[in-house]
Amino acid sequence: MKRIIALALCLILTATAAAAPWTKTQVCDHHKAFVFLRGEFSKPHPFIPSRRKNGSGTIIKVTKTHFFVLSCRHVFKEGEVVFLKFTTGPMFRTGICIKDGGPDADLALIAFEHTWINWKHVFFVPVSDKNLRVGQFVECSGYGKDGDGAGQLRHWLAQVVRYHPTSGAMIMETSVVQGDSGGGVVFGGQLVGVLMGGYKKTHIDGTESDEGMFVHPARAVNVQQIKTFLEGAFPSEEP
Repeated sequence: MKRIIALALCLILTATAAAAPWTKTQVCDHHKAFVFLRGEFSKPHPFIPSRRKNGSGTIIKVTKTHFFVLSCRHVFKEGEVVFLKFTTGPMFRTGICIKDGGPDADLALIAFEHTWINWKHVFFVPVSDKNLRVGQFVECSGYGKDGDGAGQLRHWLAQVVRYHPTSGAMIMETSVVQGDSGGGVVFGGQLVGVLMGGYKKTHIDGTESDEGMFVHPARAVNVQQIKTFLEGAFPSEEP
């Protein structure tokens, strides 16, 4: 009964986030798979004065020795050291980006060892088998800076409005900010996309400019691209 009540509360809070997409809400079980990621630029970035880079990710697979996080290539590239923070607690963990999508897909797969963590207690979100239909609502997640600072999980609802005719990107009627890249897009408890940016910069009042904080509409790597990228990506080990 307690689990049913908790699930109902989680659904109510998630629905509330649709009206106020930048409001942080209670963490449900699958939200514990949304993680904050940090790395360092190998060389100075033209638009970011700090050498530190932040991103988001989703735990998509757990084995007895490792768990794997899916994020974006434009944030983390193969061979880079990546630091991770769970939604709860201050603990940072160190992992390695074991694969990126190169020019074909804006995706990165990062492996983390369990060490002292009980692998059965690590939450993950499985990848869906098919793309969503246009018009469906999804849950987006990200750790981008929304006024309270980076490193705070936000999740909100958005509607799929179309797919890009050439890149195949899933385009949603919502906004994202720097640091949301790599965040999971979830439908029915499954991963259906990975946030990778947007098209036009806007201010909170909706006006457009190059200095706008929000990027709208948001776009995400679609399911079929994710499935193709993950083929043969995981090391051979018992689940």
